[in-house]
Amino acid sequence: MQLIFNVITGTLPQARAGRIRVLAVSTAQRAELVPELPTVAESGLPGFDVSSWYNMFAPAGTPRRIVQRINAEINRMLQQPEVRKRFLALGVTPLGGTPEALGDYLKFEIARWEKVIKEAGIKLE
Repeated sequence: MQLIFNVITGTLPQARAGRIRVLAVSTAQRAELVPELPTVAESGLPGFDVSSWYNMFAPAGTPRRIVQRINAEINRMLQQPEVRKRFLALGVTPLGGTPEALGDYLKFEIARWEKVIKEAGIKLE
């Protein structure tokens, strides 16, 4: 059995052409692009949630008022139907949020993957 973990947009054309079979999405929620696909968690691995993510960052020391303004504009933009539609076509579910929520999420991701790396004994070569 051959298996691949890939972003949905890289896999979907092959699946729609009947060359491969997509089993599930690895995110916690079903993907809006392919709502018929179950999640890995729904398929028998409760709690499984591995997502790729994209974020905007500013240089350290950027004044808070500027960060807040940029954040507000990005959130406003992500609510526009045409922008949302374009992101979804790329297999990206636009979420938006706050700089603080992003900081918390990054801390969570770093801790989670640090644990996986240590438990697996993965070493940088």
